[in-house]
Amino acid sequence: SVLNMSTEYTPLSAIPSIVSSTRSSFNNGLTISYSYRIQQLKNLRKLVEENSAEIIKAEQQDMYKRPTQELQMTAVGFVIKEIDNLLTNLSSYMKPKQVPEASAMGRGELVYTPRGNVLIIGPWNFPTNLVLVPLAGAIAAGCTAIIKPSEVAGNVSALIEKLIPSYLDNRSYKVVTGGVPQ
Repeated sequence: SVLNMSTEYTPLSAIPSIVSSTRSSFNNGLTISYSYRIQQLKNLRKLVEENSAEIIKAEQQDMYKRPTQELQMTAVGFVIKEIDNLLTNLSSYMKPKQVPEASAMGRGELVYTPRGNVLIIGPWNFPTNLVLVPLAGAIAAGCTAIIKPSEVAGNVSALIEKLIPSYLDNRSYKVVTGGVPQ
């Protein structure tokens, strides 16, 4: 089925509360645990797997019939590969690393710490890959995210707006749609 591109843009007046709510989720520590990150990454992978045909169709509608095989690789395959890599390596990414250079002063370690709210602004040319791969990275890092898909790729934008809240924790990951003002 053809997606409805008449998605209404997120009102500018709603954006401060969206930012505030995701920031609050981060500040309350919701995204910090290993188990939370793993579950959200698995949910993101499930989003891509279960909706790969819709993703390809939306990209073809927006990108003038890009070949299915190309989209299977770029819009679906690369995203799943990145999520799988993060799922496999997340525990080692989260472990503190010893800093041998600090031995003269005692013991030092590098502790990887999430920094907060991430804004992901999607481009028009690879509208699925260049939104979902950075989102996977933000999830793995323990950050919350606001996703702003490209308004130029309206079918992909509408699909992302529909799917993200259905698969990911809406307290931590929200979609904002619109043009430059948003």
